[in-house]
Amino acid sequence: MDAIKQILLDEIATLNREERRDKRPRFSFSFLKTHPGLWAIMYLCYTLCVALIFTTEMLGWPAF
Repeated sequence: MDAIKQILLDEIATLNREERRDKRPRFSFSFLKTHPGLWAIMYLCYTLCVALIFTTEMLGWPAF
């Protein structure tokens, strides 16, 4: 099992190196231009989740 895990980790590292990926989030304007509806729905769902979290007693401001 460790051999398979090591092979997968090596393959992921190779892909990340070839595609010049780092672990930083990026804002893509091209995504916004090509999928404006999807972006709007994602943003709406994010705000609804934040509103839900901060209006409940268990997850609200005291936990934050």
